[in-house]
Amino acid sequence: MKKLSLAAILLWFATAVFAQTLSQADRDKGLQYLQQTRDGVVAATKDLSEAQMRFKPAPDRWSVAETLEHIALGEDFIFQNITANIMKAPAGPADRDTAKIDAMILAVLPDRTQKRQAPGPLVPTGRWTAAESLDHFLKSRANTIEFLQSTPDLRAHVSAENPFQQPLDGYDWILFLAGHSDRHTKQILEVKADPNFPKNWKGDNPMETKPTHEQAQLQLQLYDLRREARLRQARDWFTKNFFVDKPEDFMKIAAPGTEAGAFVGMVFGYWEQACAMLNYGLLHEDLFFETSGEFYGVWERLRGITPALREQWVYKQLFINLEQASLRYEKWVENRSPGHIAAMREFMKQMRSQLSKAA
Repeated sequence: MKKLSLAAILLWFATAVFAQTLSQADRDKGLQYLQQTRDGVVAATKDLSEAQMRFKPAPDRWSVAETLEHIALGEDFIFQNITANIMKAPAGPADRDTAKIDAMILAVLPDRTQKRQAPGPLVPTGRWTAAESLDHFLKSRANTIEFLQSTPDLRAHVSAENPFQQPLDGYDWILFLAGHSDRHTKQILEVKADPNFPKNWKGDNPMETKPTHEQAQLQLQLYDLRREARLRQARDWFTKNFFVDKPEDFMKIAAPGTEAGAFVGMVFGYWEQACAMLNYGLLHEDLFFETSGEFYGVWERLRGITPALREQWVYKQLFINLEQASLRYEKWVENRSPGHIAAMREFMKQMRSQLSKAA
């Protein structure tokens, strides 16, 4: 067995002697903050309709659903930083004023007067529904609470690699994590306070909300555009001819510069823009889904090759609005007519076979 050097022994003793410990009072305070901010997220998103979840006060602002997804992503991101980095960092100075640092985090994190840009991994992309985001958050928060209650050395490891450039320990980062959800719960409340935030419809109408006059007008304008002669020709061509299994098929039947390529561009462009308006809350979702199922048929033709196209063109946002609207449509229609999606896919499969034989 190798002998330890004198320097290594001294370093070990220094760490053992000077590492600070977490008091039970601070542990209890952290637990209370985790529970309080968890309950705040639940209360702020409770009983919201799909239209309310998707409403955006402005094109450059997040909806409630997007903010909720960001909260869930942030929970995982920060917790992973604690376990993978902070808990492996060296001990901090013995005279570190932990009370002052804790108070700074509790004051600064929830403060919405200073806006910040979310890092790329935490930008919402619609990967989950609002219900899935909430469920993910609650499971992650349960893990964080268990970690706080069971980890004895949360004060022992310190790193200054953080937005404050201050020596933060594991407990500080748990407060940071809770403060992050507190901050964005306030963001959700800001969205709900917007004067244009959809109101729940309390009458006999089975729809969750009533369309506004502006939403109905915009949908009629979109319908008028669909009736334009050239676009109708493009839609007809797309229905009869656009069947692809891989990106190479796309280029064969609708190469750029050809009429077929122009037709495909018109169909994709129209429905991607229409779905963007829907996703930004400019259109009424129930009304759109009840009267505009064609967009879903377009997405079904694209669904299998979209991941490869996004990778090939290095553009993750390709057809993103069409995809997000279609995923919500699947859940919307299956809640009302279970089995409809499977029946539609079977019909499209048979139509492809019949058109191939006719050709």
